[in-house]
Amino acid sequence: MFDESADEDVARALRRHGVNVLTTSELGRKTLSDADQLDFSRAANRVIYTTDSDFLVIVAHWLEEGVDFPGVAYHAQGALTKGQAVRALLLLNEVYDPPDMANRVEFL
Repeated sequence: MFDESADEDVARALRRHGVNVLTTSELGRKTLSDADQLDFSRAANRVIYTTDSDFLVIVAHWLEEGVDFPGVAYHAQGALTKGQAVRALLLLNEVYDPPDMANRVEFL
């Protein structure tokens, strides 16, 4: 699932490669809090991709408290070009099965 901070051009490129991607704007969730987005990703059992470091704070607390989550793929805003983000996410999709991402933050 793409957080609203993530570039939707990257989502479209991933779809062209056959990756199943949902975005917060498509789901009508654009203005909800980061905690709400993470709760939704947990309920849907979908890894969330974000460039918002606030997600790292939330999942750090969850890890301390033993709260399970399906995983976070993260890089800082502007740290990667769109092409680099697509390649990194394609690699992540190739290397990890969804259960491998459980309770993990993968820094791209």
